[in-house]
Amino acid sequence: MKYELEAKYDHAKSFYGKAYYVCTDSFGERFELYSYDTLVAFCGYISPEFLADCGIESDCEEYVCFLTYDWDYSKTTQRHVKEFLRQFGFGEWTTPKIRKRAISVAAHCDYEKMIVRS
Repeated sequence: MKYELEAKYDHAKSFYGKAYYVCTDSFGERFELYSYDTLVAFCGYISPEFLADCGIESDCEEYVCFLTYDWDYSKTTQRHVKEFLRQFGFGEWTTPKIRKRAISVAAHCDYEKMIVRS
């Protein structure tokens, strides 16, 4: 199911349909964010084995957000990503914070960065 991303934390009144997310499973746990019809982020539970490959110790699945290589394509797309992260429980992230602190996972999958929900 497709949902328009609302501007709850952003200073904009609305994103005017330019950002939306899609629930991709029947349990409501996997979501893809699209900005200008381009996939920019994906949230879901990830296995401890994949996390270990990325240098994160965990004995259970973790809820993470992967960012594609297009996550910072424009200032507006960055705003969409930051809004999505905040609404889905990852807290407040700035663009510099994402660049500095998000985990690089390009060597392990088709995404650029990963943020683990704490």
